[in-house]
Amino acid sequence: MSKSTVIKPKKLLIFDMDGTLYNFKQGSFGKSDLKREILLRAKAFVKTELNRTDGEADKVLQEIISEYGEHISVGLENKYDINRIEYFNNVWNINPKKLVKPAPGLRSFLSRLIDEGYNIVIVSDAPKVWIANVLEYLKVADLFDGKIFSGESDNRKAFVNIFDNLMKKLKFQPKDCIVV
Repeated sequence: MSKSTVIKPKKLLIFDMDGTLYNFKQGSFGKSDLKREILLRAKAFVKTELNRTDGEADKVLQEIISEYGEHISVGLENKYDINRIEYFNNVWNINPKKLVKPAPGLRSFLSRLIDEGYNIVIVSDAPKVWIANVLEYLKVADLFDGKIFSGESDNRKAFVNIFDNLMKKLKFQPKDCIVV
């Protein structure tokens, strides 16, 4: 068989966003201005949605973070019946320009992977609105069109279930997947 007729098995490359496609200007999400901005916006959202004072909104957020960690949307939905998508669209709709540091050569690297036959997807616990804003800013949104798996549902990296569900949906076996 000649080199041109060899059929390579399809592989799925699963990319995270933070620290993979870009870095935060402050190093990590925990130290980032994005986290600070989200917490400020979350407080304002809770204040408005639950008709609370600043102090009461702070107390609600502290309670949620204590119980749910970074999964504020899940806690607000479970404890206060706040719509998760509405929360995301209000709190996470942020311009990434001053927050993320693009990786040089990202578009050409991803394009080369696609040209070599790899399937690429994004898996992130971040909501779609943030993912879309970041991918547009990085000028790679078209490369991931329809291949974004976000943290808006109960399928999340932190809950581990997202990878099994992703492989079932895309019809890949674990041996054919690489998580970056």
